[in-house]
Amino acid sequence: ARPVPDTERRERYAAALYEQANPGFLWVDALAAEVPDSGWREAADAALAVADEEQRDHIAATKYWFDAADERCEEIARLRAELEKARALKPAAIQECPTCGAGYTLGEPCSACEFKAQMAAETAGSGGQAEDGALRPPAGDPDCERCDGTGLDPDAYTEQRGPDGGVRYRHEPCTGLLCTATEDGAQQ
Repeated sequence: ARPVPDTERRERYAAALYEQANPGFLWVDALAAEVPDSGWREAADAALAVADEEQRDHIAATKYWFDAADERCEEIARLRAELEKARALKPAAIQECPTCGAGYTLGEPCSACEFKAQMAAETAGSGGQAEDGALRPPAGDPDCERCDGTGLDPDAYTEQRGPDGGVRYRHEPCTGLLCTATEDGAQQ
């Protein structure tokens, strides 16, 4: 059974329905003239039922969104707490380089990346001759798995001090089978 709406609300709805259907006539005038109801109150009951259902749906939807917002606020609070804990931690002294994956000391540049850049600069140039005039081995075989065709052994290098006192590294020639083979396939 549907709950009976309160009388004042029912009368407001009945008046709105009556005045909408009879432009220029007021509900209070109809009541004063004792015009028969003609079903206006029953129509108001139906309109009230629809409005009540819509209001319940709206309240349920609002509750859903408020609950979802509360969950998000709780998640944000949890993440903020984690962030504060992380900020309070001291980073490890040795970090992993995001470029090459080698370990490096926090606050200093990655020595492996610096070494590779220095080697690339040292071996750049034409005819295998670096800017300092030192001769470099010619390019190796492009099929050599050890040096990938550079002609330089990636694991063997010599440390040299330059005239400015800076340290320079020079790769040794590749010792891979393809790089040390002669034209006829014999080992050098």
